[in-house]
Amino acid sequence: MYGRSIDVSRLYSIDDKIIGTIKPDLLCDDSDNGVDNSILVSPDFTPDTFFMSDRLSQRNDFLAPEERDGEKWITRIVNYELLQLEKEGILERKLRYSVAKHCVQQAHNLLEYMVDNRTVASTLTNQEVPDVIRKVLSYVLFGYPILELPTHRMFNEFAWKTIPSLIKQHFSSKTYSLKGLLLFGIASGLIGLDLKGSSAAASNIASIRIPLKPLWTKQDQYIADSLWAKLSQCVANGLLVDYWNEFEEEVLNNKCNLLWFLDDYIESFFDLFFIQEMLACNQHLRIVVVPKKIKCGNDMTYADVQQALGLVIFKRLNEYISDDRVKISTNGPTMGTVNLRKLSKEVVADIKQSDCVFIKGCRAHELIQGGLNKTTYTAYVVAREFSESETGFDSRLSPLLLFRNRPGEYTYWGFKGRAKRQKVFEDGRTISICYSTLEEHEKRNRIIDPNKSIVELEKLLAIQKDVLDGGYSAPYRLEAQPFVDRLVNQTQANYDSIAHEYKNIRRERPHSVDIRLFQKLLTLAHNLVKDGMIGDSNGNISLLDIGTGSGRDLRYFMQFRDIKAMGIDNSKAFVKILDDLAEKGEIHPNSYLQMDMRNLRFSDDVFDIVRHNATLLHLPVIMRGIGVDAALEESFRVLKSSGLLFVNVKAGIGMDFVDTGEGLGGRFFQFFTNDSLRTVLERNRFKVLEIEKWHEDRPSGRIEWLAAYAQKET
Repeated sequence: MYGRSIDVSRLYSIDDKIIGTIKPDLLCDDSDNGVDNSILVSPDFTPDTFFMSDRLSQRNDFLAPEERDGEKWITRIVNYELLQLEKEGILERKLRYSVAKHCVQQAHNLLEYMVDNRTVASTLTNQEVPDVIRKVLSYVLFGYPILELPTHRMFNEFAWKTIPSLIKQHFSSKTYSLKGLLLFGIASGLIGLDLKGSSAAASNIASIRIPLKPLWTKQDQYIADSLWAKLSQCVANGLLVDYWNEFEEEVLNNKCNLLWFLDDYIESFFDLFFIQEMLACNQHLRIVVVPKKIKCGNDMTYADVQQALGLVIFKRLNEYISDDRVKISTNGPTMGTVNLRKLSKEVVADIKQSDCVFIKGCRAHELIQGGLNKTTYTAYVVAREFSESETGFDSRLSPLLLFRNRPGEYTYWGFKGRAKRQKVFEDGRTISICYSTLEEHEKRNRIIDPNKSIVELEKLLAIQKDVLDGGYSAPYRLEAQPFVDRLVNQTQANYDSIAHEYKNIRRERPHSVDIRLFQKLLTLAHNLVKDGMIGDSNGNISLLDIGTGSGRDLRYFMQFRDIKAMGIDNSKAFVKILDDLAEKGEIHPNSYLQMDMRNLRFSDDVFDIVRHNATLLHLPVIMRGIGVDAALEESFRVLKSSGLLFVNVKAGIGMDFVDTGEGLGGRFFQFFTNDSLRTVLERNRFKVLEIEKWHEDRPSGRIEWLAAYAQKET
């Protein structure tokens, strides 16, 4: 195939007819046109990245000026690949310019091709472009899009000669922990970045810590010693993001089926050795190793793995393969990254059977994060500009990362936020960053203090408009949700600890204003009953009292024969008090349940009234589907048509974790203005009938309240 010199007059061209015939091969789509959504968190999942059309438009301010020129980038990729073919003697130097010009034009023909009323350029992620360009070159030069171009043959042969012997020499002479072995595997991603080229990484290389070019002509032992010294320096810094304990517990100390996506050729030698040692430590561990199906730059292929298995250092790995504890997939990706929608059905089946997925390489992580419905571990070293933007870490320090994604979790999100956000390092260097970086995400994951949680929520609220306008509502909601859950849990724990004190402070009978407000609500309800809009056939009114607490109001409702009240509270201690009241006959035994107001375990359209008396103020106002909105959505759902909603909250601005000075400890409070209360009610489809402002004098001071009456209209 490579025997002849390339003749410009015999180059193949790409037109719509050809694309229609070989489109899956050109676009590295191994799914056999049958996308399997079963491994996705959501069928409409879209990776948090950008597309080739963004680079071609040159109008996107989230890309730096030098990143926007898609034409220049395509040309650079083509020229780099052709230069490697020239070094292999496949292409004559004098022909490179004319061949490059033709190849660039054919690449544009593919990018402009329409699929479902969209150009290929608008569906092709930035991470996939280098591999698609290689497929174009394969077809243009040889008429076969998945031909393996030997553009990294010399690099891989150099690695083959050096890396296995380096591993044998150093890992056999000294005992390393499994974590230590993994660290070397991560750090090895720095080897040879000076020769791989930035186009392979889909962004400029920002850090070249372990160059190979200066070592190219040196003696083998000198090369090995130099590489080991530099690797050891990087490993000595440890992990900047460290989920080793979680990985050890989940994978190494349990029965586990692990799927491992290999990446670069050099890294994969270290990864295979690490995999071998993991299997030796855990007899209940089974691993599916997924290399690339064909050559994609310098990534390790199935054929490369088979060759590597012939090495002495992998003797035990062969035994594990024979024992069916290891499977080497023959159907890995035909691109240098991992697009969940383009995986072969065989790999999809292996993912379904796995308990955890391990990803090597930032490009793969970028396309998978937030979309895979499996627990995922990712390991790489920050060495390029886009990775800096996503992680918030300085590539000059070559930080090693091992992090864990829960199903659907985004460790960073909002790539387009680079247009609006920057980070300044200690030495004054400034980088553009996403709306939420890995560094920020990890910081948020570890916050326990409620006041710090509120500070982070306020930061998220400050960027909400830009985030939602940019289309990042899903990851934004996922980023904010843990703070809501923590604040709810902290408030619940507080009520569990002071339930009896609360009961004594709030007295046995409702405050006179509470009674007046309830009588007003009851009058509205009775009028609707008369009109036949709510109530049962006997005129009885079903009422859900959310946050019923120590049962004060449930006991008060007992005097109204036409009210059938159900109280809920998320505090176990309050429910225990309600148990005592039920035993004494002071409330009905089946009139209360422990329940979260954001997840009501009732059918739709069952209550005539839903009452939130000083409950919604313990949830933050963020957006639809979370916090206060989640509770109101549930209230709307369980209300009958024309049913009434009563909400009583504290007046004010913002949120705070407050000790009211009554011996009740600190609790989270969301404060409301008339406008903010009306807004949140209306966006959850309630018709606001009235909002009344009132005040209460307590020993701790004067409290301003807002009482809202609203109705469900359908």
